[in-house]
Amino acid sequence: MANSTYAQKALKLVEMRQVSYNADTKKWSPWPQEWQSYDEKNKPILTLTKLDDTGVKFNVKMKIAEEKFSFNVTYDGFDEKNNWSKYIDENGDRINIVGSTMSKLSISGWPNTPVRIYFWIYSEKLGMEFR
Repeated sequence: MANSTYAQKALKLVEMRQVSYNADTKKWSPWPQEWQSYDEKNKPILTLTKLDDTGVKFNVKMKIAEEKFSFNVTYDGFDEKNNWSKYIDENGDRINIVGSTMSKLSISGWPNTPVRIYFWIYSEKLGMEFR
């Protein structure tokens, strides 16, 4: 008898918190201390797919309630100060990941260790952290 383990390719995000950018002061608001929880029906689902053999290009799919979003990102280096892997899309918006990389997540699935995902949507002056 053989046991097979399948990587979890999609992740239900449980909590989020949000910051906004003030163009007048040129500063981001501080991260709130409290996290917002999603009810079971509306938890965002994030799926990552590797698009190349080198682990540089990825497709990100996100479903929030009935809304679906899909976009491609490219690896943009590692930020040692913040300890995160950086990814950028064609609009200049960013995703940063602490605790893993998109390459590892797209191949091995989501680990049991904590992973935090940051979305920086500069066009909307919005930053979100998910866990």
